[in-house]
Amino acid sequence: MATKLFVSISLALALAASAIAQNPAAPDLSGKWVLNLAKSQMKGRNIHSEVIAIKYSGFKIKMSFTTDGKQSTEEYIADGKKRVVGTVDGRDVVQRAYWDGSALVTEISIRIDRLVGGSKTRWALSPDGRSLTCEWNDGESVLVYDKQ
Repeated sequence: MATKLFVSISLALALAASAIAQNPAAPDLSGKWVLNLAKSQMKGRNIHSEVIAIKYSGFKIKMSFTTDGKQSTEEYIADGKKRVVGTVDGRDVVQRAYWDGSALVTEISIRIDRLVGGSKTRWALSPDGRSLTCEWNDGESVLVYDKQ
């Protein structure tokens, strides 16, 4: 009986270790990123310049944008949970962020009685760590940033 328990626990630990090994750590997107207009495909967007400063610590991600001289900040907790982060015209703005493999996915929606509208972005770091790609709404727009 004790041998079966030992074998079962050993097998469970081996499977858990295998699962952890197959799920690599999330990449660190920290740094200063400058929009590369030549490599980007912006449908319905009129951006002339953009710089993003990203700070990443644990699950917390802070993105400070300077877009055509205007500044804004977005903060995420990449744990997959939905959070109300503000209101627009009395409606909740709901945000969610999570890792899909090595890509950071962020979702922002407006909620009335249920979630309606919104956007989804997928942030992916190049293998060499020198460029960051932001894909909006499944490829509607693709913005490419170079690391500075």
